[in-house]
Amino acid sequence: MSTATIHETYFMPDPSLRDPRPEDDAQPEMLPSLSSRPISLHSAISVHGWDFFDGRKVWYEAELELKFALVAKMRRDVRAVEEQPPPVIFVNDQGVRQQHTFDFKLRMMDGTSGLVAVKPFALVEKTGIRRVVELTAEQIPPSLADWTLLFTDLDLSLTDLFNAKVIHPHVRNMKVIKVLRARPRAPASEQTGTKRRPDGNAT
Repeated sequence: MSTATIHETYFMPDPSLRDPRPEDDAQPEMLPSLSSRPISLHSAISVHGWDFFDGRKVWYEAELELKFALVAKMRRDVRAVEEQPPPVIFVNDQGVRQQHTFDFKLRMMDGTSGLVAVKPFALVEKTGIRRVVELTAEQIPPSLADWTLLFTDLDLSLTDLFNAKVIHPHVRNMKVIKVLRARPRAPASEQTGTKRRPDGNAT
Protein backbone atom coordinates (compact mmCIF):
# COMPACT_ATOMS: atom_id res chain seq x y z
CA MET A 1 0.00 0.00 0.00
CA SER A 2 1.45 3.35 -1.05
CA THR A 3 1.88 6.33 1.26
CA ALA A 4 -0.75 8.30 -0.70
CA THR A 5 -3.30 5.52 -0.22
CA ILE A 6 -2.64 5.42 3.53
CA HIS A 7 -3.24 9.19 3.79
CA GLU A 8 -6.43 8.97 1.74
CA THR A 9 -7.74 6.21 3.96
CA TYR A 10 -6.79 8.05 7.15
CA PHE A 11 -8.61 11.25 6.15
CA MET A 12 -11.76 9.56 4.83
CA PRO A 13 -14.95 10.51 6.74
CA ASP A 14 -15.97 8.06 9.43
CA PRO A 15 -19.25 6.49 8.20
CA SER A 16 -20.33 5.84 11.80
CA LEU A 17 -20.51 9.58 12.55
CA ARG A 18 -23.49 11.66 11.52
CA ASP A 19 -23.07 14.97 9.72
CA PRO A 20 -22.72 18.01 11.99
CA ARG A 21 -25.77 20.10 12.71
CA PRO A 22 -25.83 23.56 11.11
CA GLU A 23 -24.59 26.33 13.39
CA ASP A 24 -25.05 30.08 13.24
CA ASP A 25 -22.09 31.95 11.78
CA ALA A 26 -22.48 34.81 14.27
CA GLN A 27 -22.85 34.94 18.02
CA PRO A 28 -26.25 36.08 19.31
CA GLU A 29 -26.52 39.77 20.07
CA MET A 30 -25.84 40.62 23.70
CA LEU A 31 -27.63 43.31 25.69
CA PRO A 32 -26.13 46.82 25.39
CA SER A 33 -23.97 48.48 28.01
CA LEU A 34 -25.60 50.48 30.82
CA SER A 35 -22.74 52.99 30.96
CA SER A 36 -23.91 56.58 31.42
CA ARG A 37 -21.27 57.86 29.03
CA PRO A 38 -19.49 56.60 25.90
CA ILE A 39 -16.15 54.89 26.48
CA SER A 40 -13.39 54.79 23.89
CA LEU A 41 -11.16 51.81 23.29
CA HIS A 42 -8.22 54.11 22.59
CA SER A 43 -6.03 55.10 25.53
CA ALA A 44 -2.30 55.73 25.82
CA ILE A 45 -2.15 55.23 29.59
CA SER A 46 -4.57 52.43 30.51
CA VAL A 47 -6.26 49.29 29.24
CA HIS A 48 -9.75 49.86 27.83
CA GLY A 49 -12.13 47.11 26.76
CA TRP A 50 -15.30 45.23 27.56
CA ASP A 51 -16.50 41.82 28.64
CA PHE A 52 -19.93 40.22 28.99
CA PHE A 53 -21.66 39.79 32.33
CA ASP A 54 -25.13 38.21 32.41
CA GLY A 55 -25.35 38.66 28.66
CA ARG A 56 -24.65 42.38 28.82
CA LYS A 57 -21.62 44.30 27.57
CA VAL A 58 -19.69 45.83 30.49
CA TRP A 59 -16.89 48.31 29.77
CA TYR A 60 -13.74 48.89 31.80
CA GLU A 61 -11.12 51.64 31.59
CA ALA A 62 -8.33 49.94 33.52
CA GLU A 63 -7.16 46.40 34.16
CA LEU A 64 -7.96 46.83 37.86
CA GLU A 65 -11.58 47.66 36.95
CA LEU A 66 -11.90 44.40 35.00
CA LYS A 67 -10.40 42.46 37.90
CA PHE A 68 -12.86 44.05 40.30
CA ALA A 69 -15.82 43.24 38.05
CA LEU A 70 -14.73 39.60 37.74
CA VAL A 71 -14.33 39.15 41.49
CA ALA A 72 -17.53 41.06 42.32
CA LYS A 73 -19.68 39.02 39.94
CA MET A 74 -18.35 35.81 41.45
CA ARG A 75 -19.86 36.73 44.82
CA ARG A 76 -23.16 35.06 45.63
CA ASP A 77 -24.59 38.24 47.18
CA VAL A 78 -24.04 40.30 44.00
CA ARG A 79 -26.91 40.24 41.50
CA ALA A 80 -25.58 42.63 38.85
CA VAL A 81 -22.49 44.69 37.99
CA GLU A 82 -23.12 47.95 36.14
CA GLU A 83 -20.29 50.16 34.93
CA GLN A 84 -20.10 53.97 34.90
CA PRO A 85 -23.46 54.80 36.57
CA PRO A 86 -24.81 58.36 36.27
CA PRO A 87 -22.69 60.94 38.15
CA VAL A 88 -23.66 61.88 41.70
CA ILE A 89 -23.67 65.41 43.11
CA PHE A 90 -22.04 66.13 46.47
CA VAL A 91 -20.73 69.11 48.44
CA ASN A 92 -16.99 69.05 49.15
CA ASP A 93 -15.22 70.26 52.28
CA GLN A 94 -15.06 73.79 50.88
CA GLY A 95 -18.83 73.91 50.42
CA VAL A 96 -18.62 73.64 46.63
CA ARG A 97 -20.98 71.38 44.70
CA GLN A 98 -19.17 68.76 42.65
CA GLN A 99 -20.09 65.70 40.65
CA HIS A 100 -18.35 62.36 40.51
CA THR A 101 -18.89 59.29 38.36
CA PHE A 102 -18.21 56.04 40.18
CA ASP A 103 -16.70 53.17 38.26
CA PHE A 104 -19.37 50.61 39.15
CA LYS A 105 -22.75 50.16 40.71
CA LEU A 106 -23.39 46.84 42.41
CA ARG A 107 -26.95 45.55 42.79
CA MET A 108 -27.13 43.08 45.62
CA MET A 109 -29.33 40.03 46.13
CA ASP A 110 -30.98 41.65 49.17
CA GLY A 111 -32.23 44.58 47.07
CA THR A 112 -29.64 47.12 48.17
CA SER A 113 -27.09 48.76 45.89
CA GLY A 114 -23.69 50.41 46.23
CA LEU A 115 -21.36 52.68 44.28
CA VAL A 116 -17.75 51.59 43.89
CA ALA A 117 -14.67 53.65 43.06
CA VAL A 118 -11.76 51.57 41.75
CA LYS A 119 -8.33 53.14 42.08
CA PRO A 120 -4.73 51.92 42.44
CA PHE A 121 -3.63 52.47 46.03
CA ALA A 122 -0.67 54.58 44.86
CA LEU A 123 -3.13 57.17 43.47
CA VAL A 124 -5.58 57.32 46.36
CA GLU A 125 -4.04 60.24 48.22
CA LYS A 126 -3.05 62.12 45.07
CA THR A 127 -6.57 62.03 43.64
CA GLY A 128 -8.42 62.56 46.92
CA ILE A 129 -10.79 59.77 45.99
CA ARG A 130 -11.07 58.48 49.55
CA ARG A 131 -12.66 61.74 50.74
CA VAL A 132 -14.97 61.79 47.72
CA VAL A 133 -16.21 58.32 48.62
CA GLU A 134 -16.76 59.38 52.25
CA LEU A 135 -18.66 62.56 51.35
CA THR A 136 -20.91 60.88 48.80
CA ALA A 137 -21.75 58.15 51.34
CA GLU A 138 -22.93 60.86 53.73
CA GLN A 139 -24.95 62.83 51.18
CA ILE A 140 -26.47 60.59 48.51
CA PRO A 141 -30.12 59.54 48.95
CA PRO A 142 -31.06 55.85 49.23
CA SER A 143 -32.76 56.14 45.83
CA LEU A 144 -29.28 56.36 44.26
CA ALA A 145 -27.40 53.87 46.42
CA ASP A 146 -27.25 52.52 49.96
CA TRP A 147 -23.47 52.67 50.37
CA THR A 148 -20.20 53.57 48.69
CA LEU A 149 -16.89 51.71 48.55
CA LEU A 150 -13.29 52.44 47.61
CA PHE A 151 -11.59 49.40 46.07
CA THR A 152 -7.81 49.33 45.50
CA ASP A 153 -5.29 46.75 44.39
CA LEU A 154 -4.54 46.08 48.07
CA ASP A 155 -8.10 44.78 48.48
CA LEU A 156 -7.67 42.30 45.64
CA SER A 157 -7.22 38.66 46.60
CA LEU A 158 -5.12 36.83 44.01
CA THR A 159 -6.88 33.60 44.94
CA ASP A 160 -10.29 35.15 44.33
CA LEU A 161 -9.07 36.64 41.05
CA PHE A 162 -7.76 33.27 39.88
CA ASN A 163 -11.06 31.58 40.72
CA ALA A 164 -13.04 34.37 39.05
CA LYS A 165 -11.02 34.05 35.83
CA VAL A 166 -11.74 30.32 35.79
CA ILE A 167 -15.46 30.65 36.56
CA HIS A 168 -16.31 33.68 34.42
CA PRO A 169 -15.92 32.16 30.90
CA HIS A 170 -18.24 29.29 31.79
CA VAL A 171 -20.89 31.56 33.31
CA ARG A 172 -20.61 33.98 30.38
CA ASN A 173 -20.93 31.24 27.77
CA MET A 174 -23.99 29.76 29.46
CA LYS A 175 -25.88 32.91 28.46
CA VAL A 176 -24.88 32.36 24.82
CA ILE A 177 -26.00 28.73 25.01
CA LYS A 178 -29.39 29.75 26.44
CA VAL A 179 -29.91 32.25 23.63
CA LEU A 180 -29.01 29.70 20.98
CA ARG A 181 -31.29 27.06 22.48
CA ALA A 182 -34.15 29.53 22.58
CA ARG A 183 -33.94 30.06 18.83
CA PRO A 184 -36.30 27.96 16.67
CA ARG A 185 -34.43 25.06 15.08
CA ALA A 186 -34.69 24.45 11.35
CA PRO A 187 -36.84 21.51 10.21
CA ALA A 188 -34.98 18.22 9.83
CA SER A 189 -35.31 18.41 6.05
CA GLU A 190 -33.23 21.63 6.08
CA GLN A 191 -30.46 20.34 8.34
CA THR A 192 -27.12 19.26 6.91
CA GLY A 193 -26.95 15.65 5.86
CA THR A 194 -30.70 14.94 6.14
CA LYS A 195 -32.85 14.36 3.07
CA ARG A 196 -36.50 13.40 2.63
CA ARG A 197 -37.77 10.70 0.36
CA PRO A 198 -41.10 11.15 -1.43
CA ASP A 199 -42.77 9.02 1.30
CA GLY A 200 -41.69 11.61 3.90
CA ASN A 201 -39.14 9.41 5.68
CA ALA A 202 -35.59 10.61 6.31
CA THR A 203 -32.75 8.97 4.42
